[in-house]
Amino acid sequence: MLALGVSVRTSAMRAVCHSSGAGGLSDPDFPAKLAPAPAPPSEPFETEPFEFAGLGRGPLLLLAGGSGLVPLMCIERHRRAEAPDVPSTLLVSARGPDALIYADELRAGSAVLTYTREQPPGWTGYARRVDRELLSAVAPPPEQRPRCYVCGPTTFVEVVAEQLVALGHHRALIKTERFGATGG
Repeated sequence: MLALGVSVRTSAMRAVCHSSGAGGLSDPDFPAKLAPAPAPPSEPFETEPFEFAGLGRGPLLLLAGGSGLVPLMCIERHRRAEAPDVPSTLLVSARGPDALIYADELRAGSAVLTYTREQPPGWTGYARRVDRELLSAVAPPPEQRPRCYVCGPTTFVEVVAEQLVALGHHRALIKTERFGATGG
């Protein structure tokens, strides 16, 4: 059985998906929670904790840059186990195939992959950074009000969140968490 323990901080990301014999995802009250440090006052997207506590409110859009995939993969696994009928789009941006964590699981599933620096031989998928055009092609339309979770390096998170807003996604439905430098 998969249990979830996640702690995400702006300055350092720690996340663990591990096996457990009791509770965890089989517990109907179990929330998959990401608890970030408070965002700086200038942060336009982090208005409440980065939290995933329910599955029944429309589609999910999970957008991961590099190791930002770890907490989002926990959310996706929880969704698959507890509510497989809830639509979900998982878009993962990695530098290359050697940098792709959970590679076998992602390739076997329906994740959308984009390699930004190096593509595997014969690759016919996306080979660029996540931009408005790519988001428009893979994300549920804003009218469906997907709950968007963006996690990765600071620049990735800022660009992706702003592009989601530019495409018409509601700012309150975009939850962000970053790691690495925050500017200045």
